[in-house]
Amino acid sequence: MAANQSVHPIKEKMVTFRLTEPEIQELDRLKTKYGLTRSELIRKFLLEEKGPLIVNLKSFLEGMQKLAAEQGRVNNNINQLAKHANQRLGPNQKNPFIFSRFNELMSKYLECQRQMNGSFRKIYQSIAMK
Repeated sequence: MAANQSVHPIKEKMVTFRLTEPEIQELDRLKTKYGLTRSELIRKFLLEEKGPLIVNLKSFLEGMQKLAAEQGRVNNNINQLAKHANQRLGPNQKNPFIFSRFNELMSKYLECQRQMNGSFRKIYQSIAMK
């Protein structure tokens, strides 16, 4: 068996069945909602052990793109605040409380960033496995 076949096995059998008009409409509504074909949708419902995990990949990736853009804005804001603090205050004017608080908040921010990146990694890995 070729390597590609183990990832995407050849579908050898065809199954046909009848549905009522309302069932067809619901099937088509779901396929449109999730951006899948009828076959892909039915296959997901059939093969997923804990129920189907259906994701509209286009919407998901758009959401991820928005999150990345927002993260970029947050990073830019942090850089602007640090630059402002360094330019406005002379060497003898630096308030240790402000820098202590900044470091505390930056540590919390970096921890959130680390957790978010870990979550993104898990999401990407689960998508790659499908």
